[in-house]
Amino acid sequence: MLVRCRSTVARNDGRTLPFRDRAFDAVLLFTVLTCLPGDDDQRELISEVGRVLRPGGILCISDLLINSDARNLDRYARDAEKFGVYGVFELPEGAVVRHHSEEWIEDLTGAFEPLAFEPFTVTTMNGNASSAFQYLGRNRSVTETRP
Repeated sequence: MLVRCRSTVARNDGRTLPFRDRAFDAVLLFTVLTCLPGDDDQRELISEVGRVLRPGGILCISDLLINSDARNLDRYARDAEKFGVYGVFELPEGAVVRHHSEEWIEDLTGAFEPLAFEPFTVTTMNGNASSAFQYLGRNRSVTETRP
């Protein structure tokens, strides 16, 4: 399985996927959306996921939600005007990242049939607690016809 997986790993810009249409049964985005803070970039990626997933294929997203603690609320407020989206902020290291509202994820994945949305808490790489979610959806952008 690992050998097969390595043959389908590709480094790219995060918005376009260098794979043929309907190439995969499932796509996993593990904290990918956090690294693509712009609405348009996220929309492009999710559109590409719909293109490379076979009809009925599964999209799994595991990412971070908007948090309600003072540290995050300060960061959201500080950078909301700068980036034009509440939840997008710049880290001290200079990276720009995004935490998401449930409403945005629902809108972003609107072309998929929602199967599950589960909020939970994770510990970040910096040791902080963060609200997170896992989303499962089925590709319904192209329907299969069966005899």
